[in-house]
Amino acid sequence: MQTNVTTRQNEIIAARRVPDNNIFIGGQCVQPQGADPKTIPLINPATEEVIGTCADASAEDVNNAVENAHEAFESGIWSKRSGNERGAILRKIGQLMREHRELLAGLDVLNCGKPTSYALFDVDSSADLLDYYAEIAENDEVTRIVPLTNAPGYVGKEKRFPRGVVGVITPWNFPLKMALWKSIPALASGNCVVLKPSEVAPWSCLEFALLCKEGGLPDGVFNVVIGSGKETGVALSHHDKIAYLAFTGSLFTGKKIMHAASDHVIPVTLELGGKSPLIICKDADLSLACKSAAYGIFFNQGEACTAASRLLIEEDVYEEVIKGVIEEAKKIVTGNGLENNVNMGPLVSKPQYEKVVQLIQTGFDEGLKCVFGGLPKTDGKGYFVPPTIFTNAETEHTLWKEEVFGPVLITKTFRTKEEALKLANATEYGLGSGVFSKDRATLDYFADNIEAGMCSLNTYHFSSHELPWIGWKHSGLGIGLATHGYYEYTRLKQVSEYVGTA
Repeated sequence: MQTNVTTRQNEIIAARRVPDNNIFIGGQCVQPQGADPKTIPLINPATEEVIGTCADASAEDVNNAVENAHEAFESGIWSKRSGNERGAILRKIGQLMREHRELLAGLDVLNCGKPTSYALFDVDSSADLLDYYAEIAENDEVTRIVPLTNAPGYVGKEKRFPRGVVGVITPWNFPLKMALWKSIPALASGNCVVLKPSEVAPWSCLEFALLCKEGGLPDGVFNVVIGSGKETGVALSHHDKIAYLAFTGSLFTGKKIMHAASDHVIPVTLELGGKSPLIICKDADLSLACKSAAYGIFFNQGEACTAASRLLIEEDVYEEVIKGVIEEAKKIVTGNGLENNVNMGPLVSKPQYEKVVQLIQTGFDEGLKCVFGGLPKTDGKGYFVPPTIFTNAETEHTLWKEEVFGPVLITKTFRTKEEALKLANATEYGLGSGVFSKDRATLDYFADNIEAGMCSLNTYHFSSHELPWIGWKHSGLGIGLATHGYYEYTRLKQVSEYVGTA
């Protein structure tokens, strides 16, 4: 098995077309500027081996990318094209993604450790996203007549325009998917983009940039800079020719992005952390609920902002549900994401591994009962953490309050739906939530009153690019996906005209 995994890894690396330490500016793969540009090692989290290096772009490189994007925008080579023309190019890029799906998915597996099946799904859904926004661009009515009921002789219009250069900063947990969730609606609406993906997992985004070039996207419209948040990210978020900032990441960094945007009074979209509750009522389909609870937290190694990390169970069925979730956790196969039967990979990096291990230890230190998993074994390679379940939680416990971003579940009982609602809302975050019940009134009660931008009923981790992605409270600002995500990247102008009376 190890030989097959090594062979597959080598095949993926050999198939890459973007050289190490390159960035993508003005339609070209280029080396960062300077006599001795810095680089960052890339580590396969399943083996801890260095598999390559990437650029650590400087502020000068970022400026070069933004200037190229700004020049392309001002030229009108993309911003002035019709929606039909933009849509045709986006569809072509989506088709190229499908033709290169194995490579794109493989690169994400090597960079961030996720199972191949999940990575392939990310690529396929991202290709569908291009088709979706192509259709929106093709059917977009950028000018709308507004009926004026009390103004005889006047005509009113609303006109929408692309904003300019959009700066996009995205994380490592869904490297390509998260980058495209931000970048594609921005491109579809006529903007130019400078993307900074995570320096931990940059390969798929660089390969995607080449597909954009091959699909007919004009030079300068889509640019990719790789580097640390402290230099590359700061330079991008503070650049005075950025018209809009779109960020996915931690609350701590999101506040810095928001502050940077305020310096130039530009809008932002922030998708930040989460501590999502999943509520299981005693009348629920418990088999479905237990499967969904396990999937809700252990999917993608728990490295998901919507991970259902707080499980609230009605007291009468608590023991039965805990047993059911444990049985589901036992089915999880942890290992290298290139192995066929694996459905949970390693955490993305050593710092993330150490953070999650420390939080598990904190759970033990604070007296929580661990009924499955726990501290990882330390006798092998890879940043692997087992699926872990704690019980006996109280709202003051660290694991109840802090986003772990790992496969760690904390559970608590409730007696009434009012108590469950109070517990669900006892967090600074408000991204995802879920409820399992067979009672329509119960489902509606929670859907209407949970303080979160998204609520799943009798399911979890369902997402569609046709539905908006919304964070309440400290989970974010703005709206992603759906038509709302498209309009976020446009500016609205009101036009009124006196045409006289007949």
